[in-house]
Amino acid sequence: MGSLVRSAAIVVGTGPGPAAYGSEAKLSRFFKSAAFPILIVILLAFVAQKLVVSNSGSQTKTDFSQVLTYIDQGKVQSAVMKTKDQELQVTLTDGKKVTTGYPDDYGAQLTNQLRAKDVSFDVKGRGGSAWWGFLITLAPFALFFIFWIFLMNQMQGGGNKVMSFGQLPRRGRGRRGGRGAA
Repeated sequence: MGSLVRSAAIVVGTGPGPAAYGSEAKLSRFFKSAAFPILIVILLAFVAQKLVVSNSGSQTKTDFSQVLTYIDQGKVQSAVMKTKDQELQVTLTDGKKVTTGYPDDYGAQLTNQLRAKDVSFDVKGRGGSAWWGFLITLAPFALFFIFWIFLMNQMQGGGNKVMSFGQLPRRGRGRRGGRGAA
């Protein structure tokens, strides 16, 4: 009866047109199709890339020898040593920011050079606990597994049928209590 009222409303012109019902069906089909999960995966990959890759546009990479020259000439205003990545971020007196890597055992000598030229510097240690690192490493796999379960659920039509491999649907029992009415 509802479709009869709906089609009568469309004919009379008082209800929403057929385009409104078609767009709902198209939207529902989109969410049930494979295009929706693919779109979600692409969006998640984009967000993960933006979070993982920290690219600051104001810093330029340069050679380590050039940074040592800047220190010797007194052109360095401040510096940050990151021992985890073995990276040195230097702010020059003209406001320009420069980033470079430094050798494994050069941290102490670099510290002495910065102190000799009265440069303010900070050292960022390795930091973080082992558990936190383990959870960060495990998180993408857990998210992928959860998303895979979601996809399996969508492909099987929802409900509690996700991991029910090899189970037959139950049949109604007849009067005899056996395999059904004969």
